[in-house]
Amino acid sequence: MPSLIDLFDKSYIINLPERRDRYRTMRRELEKVGIFLPSDKVEI
Repeated sequence: MPSLIDLFDKSYIINLPERRDRYRTMRRELEKVGIFLPSDKVEI
């Protein structure tokens, strides 16, 4: 079964520039599922 990220050409994550804490948290969560930034499939 394909992973969720493989079902879409690209995913976009919207984050406020001043919320660096949320950016770091999102990056850690993506790494847990095998997505490392920068990525061709994910743009923040």
